[in-house]
Amino acid sequence: MKTPIALLLLLIPIFLFVLELCRLKKKTNFFYNVSFYREKNKAASVFRIKQIYLASLYAIGMIFFIIALSNPYVISGTRDVISSKPAFTKDTIFLFDISQSMLADDGDNLTRLERSKRAATSIVAAGDGRFGIVVFKGEAFTKLPLTSNKNIVINTINNLHPDLFSAPGTDVGRGLLRAVESFPSHENTDKRLYLFTDAEEPDKGSFPRLRNAIRDAIIENNISLYIIPPNKKTGSPVPDRDVISVPDMEMVNTLARLPNSSVVSFQDLSRTIPLSLSPKGRHAEYSFSLFFSFMGFIIFIAALLLRGIKWQNII
Repeated sequence: MKTPIALLLLLIPIFLFVLELCRLKKKTNFFYNVSFYREKNKAASVFRIKQIYLASLYAIGMIFFIIALSNPYVISGTRDVISSKPAFTKDTIFLFDISQSMLADDGDNLTRLERSKRAATSIVAAGDGRFGIVVFKGEAFTKLPLTSNKNIVINTINNLHPDLFSAPGTDVGRGLLRAVESFPSHENTDKRLYLFTDAEEPDKGSFPRLRNAIRDAIIENNISLYIIPPNKKTGSPVPDRDVISVPDMEMVNTLARLPNSSVVSFQDLSRTIPLSLSPKGRHAEYSFSLFFSFMGFIIFIAALLLRGIKWQNII
């Protein structure tokens, strides 16, 4: 269930829960004031019990809606009873160049950044394990640490834009160093790093100075680096700027000389995405968000029905 809808549904039982608690004291006093002496204690007692049941149902309904909002899920599948393997066997980090040049045309009415985001989204949808996001311009920072929540990863990817922070220029070296250091060194996982960049550095970056540190981290953590340059290798205008941006394929080839590194086109990447799927029967992810939303709705309906029923022909 979409989060805004679940939030709206959650407001209903919260409002009714508070309302019933307010009515409980008010209506009890009303019975004492206007009822006949023989029935006033009975009426007040019955009303109190009924309102307690109603408030309890609304509270349980709220709990179910809150659980639904947290998007609970389980991963089922076969695993060894005793194993030294980590809970997740794959860690994938996407390194995005979000400099202004990535807004240049890459063909088919797509910018370089938009094509990169679509490719990364496809990898997330088809893959398993944990995913993280690092972005860079003149500086680099971790936008999203490793997580197994695909919805958060995809939403974060879709919201990437050069306006995320104001650091002029492009520095692939800083981005790579931040990305390779984002992998947990103490976990024996299959580590993959996808670098989406045009590698155009108007002011030469720090890669020559950081090359050894990047190389050592790749070797130590056994990271596979995939470099995905733009489809269009010729110059393209950058929107709102009187600049023609040309991908620096010489820099791309320099990056490809790092250990465990290779240059991959978007076409090759799309053909290899199905290979990242886990074997059939290995494991499956089940979400319980819809189940808890449905149960909360049923409890809410039950509370409304109970509210309209007379107890002992009194209230």
